[in-house]
Amino acid sequence: MKRALGILFCCTLALAAGLGVAILQARVHQDAGELDRLTKESVAFELKRDHLEEENARIELVVRERWNAAEMKEGEVKEGEVEEP
Repeated sequence: MKRALGILFCCTLALAAGLGVAILQARVHQDAGELDRLTKESVAFELKRDHLEEENARIELVVRERWNAAEMKEGEVKEGEVEEP
């Protein structure tokens, strides 16, 4: 009887250990899926950031060109005002 209980106890421990391993494997698989999803999102955000940086650079260039053009016009007007007595 003791031997049967010992065998039953060992089988229960082995089953519990196997179940624990299966649960851990499922969690690792789930975490790997989550990591993959987050990696894809990170890449998408990097691409979006790069796109926004390029767009920002284009806008800055246009603003700088307009600013320079406005300064040149102001300079021409000031020169014209100085020449008129």
